[in-house]
Amino acid sequence: MFIMVTLVFHILISTYTLTTAYSPDDQESNNILNVNSFPTLDESDIQITDNDGDDYDPFIFTDSLERIWFLWANGSGTNGIIWASYMSISDYTLVTPFRITDNIADDWNPSGIVDNNGVLWVFWQSNRNGNYDIWYKNSSNDGITWSQAYQLTNQSTNEGSPYCTVDSSNTVWVFYESFNGSNNDILYQRSSNNGTSWESRQNIPLTNSTIHEEICDCYISDSGEIFLLVQELQGRYASYLWFTSDSGQNWLKYQVTSNDNSGWGTVLGDSSGNLYVIYQRNYQLYLVTSTNLEDNWSSEYLLTSLSAYSRQPKGIILDNSTIYITWSSNRTGNWEIFLDTLQADLFDPLGGGSELPGMLQGLVNIFLVFSIFFSFYLGFRFIKDQFGDSREGKKEVQKDITSNYRLFSLSFVLFGAIIFKPTIRRLTIQKVEESDVRRRILQLLQERDFLHFRELKRLTKTGTAQLRWHLEVLLEHDYIEKYKHSQYLIYFTPENKPVKMHIHVYFSLISTTASQIAAAFIKVG
Repeated sequence: MFIMVTLVFHILISTYTLTTAYSPDDQESNNILNVNSFPTLDESDIQITDNDGDDYDPFIFTDSLERIWFLWANGSGTNGIIWASYMSISDYTLVTPFRITDNIADDWNPSGIVDNNGVLWVFWQSNRNGNYDIWYKNSSNDGITWSQAYQLTNQSTNEGSPYCTVDSSNTVWVFYESFNGSNNDILYQRSSNNGTSWESRQNIPLTNSTIHEEICDCYISDSGEIFLLVQELQGRYASYLWFTSDSGQNWLKYQVTSNDNSGWGTVLGDSSGNLYVIYQRNYQLYLVTSTNLEDNWSSEYLLTSLSAYSRQPKGIILDNSTIYITWSSNRTGNWEIFLDTLQADLFDPLGGGSELPGMLQGLVNIFLVFSIFFSFYLGFRFIKDQFGDSREGKKEVQKDITSNYRLFSLSFVLFGAIIFKPTIRRLTIQKVEESDVRRRILQLLQERDFLHFRELKRLTKTGTAQLRWHLEVLLEHDYIEKYKHSQYLIYFTPENKPVKMHIHVYFSLISTTASQIAAAFIKVG
């Protein structure tokens, strides 16, 4: 009886493991990052402000001197005042806060950037001319001195909540809200000459004058894609990402949160194309992630669990591994600005990229084959036992079967662990070439000579985990090669192997037609 039970258990476990083992070639990745690796923000964070009044509207950015800058609005007096401070990334030494604006008007909602020439920019909304408009200052000496305040917008209606970014051509973009009489529209303006002049204001085509829209943050990726985090009020707030990959000519919209008053958040990205949105709901902070805008976002992860209120998160990612989050909390009685970090593995989506699943598959296959053969062996010995000559003989045979079964079971595991190979190595040439995704990758690399991971992900419309698997298959079978330039992984075919200098020039070009220019000389004959 013992033999039959263990035999059935053995086969069931082997079958279950076989059917649940992951094979990237036949199973789509869910493209969701493992947010369980994120810790909860707690009371070990750093308090940035300690004022008598309330501090709101935090913003965070970094400069060329590896300093983290903090901006916020203080409402202790009759007007809001924009304050700033910064700390060194190396030692977290925070300098004494100083004013960006004086107490001459009501100033709120600051945002800041550093451009490609190291110039610091700070934008905010101010009612110093009657209604709210967008104003800004800049500093060309690392924040030691600041320019006068310049007025960007001058309309008869209120305009505010400016969020800024800078592209590879050193064009400064400013997105903001404009009140149309009943709702907000989202507009933007640009300057390519350090603020000497600004292009005329432009409406984003996605904006809907019948819906109340509020801009919460903006982010530009390494490849120039611009993401706006916008919350729309349709009964209750929901957060959306507005997205353009062609300098604002065309825009797409993707919903991030459900219609449950989730908003007032921040959008972040890393060089591998992973996106992070942190937002508030019911005065607590949550995080969701995605590796592909067209796929579902992860389940939300609660970042704060304090009895105090938390609101208005803003963040940055440094070194592709550390998320710096600043937000406003009333845990001390007043609303103050706090900073905390989240350490996470930003590159391992659930179920993809690793060779371990393939190894497990090979081991299970071997184990299952031996189980089948050994089942016949046990069956034969069991029949022989039933027709044995004596009771003592039966006991000896049963003991022998049990002993042999344990020995063979251990042998299967050891044998499999020694001889199995990753599944990726067992693919035939026909199997490599029959994948639509891999054929598309090869076609793109033959047409464009080389591409980095983010571009391949966008052009093939595949998730990060799935794309990594297909690239590894092609690399293992020598269909393509790769080269690391700065933070980019460059992929190309052996026959189109580019000169390293050309790769450097490609990523150094600041023209919007960089890819067309590079394509003219990148190919090596």
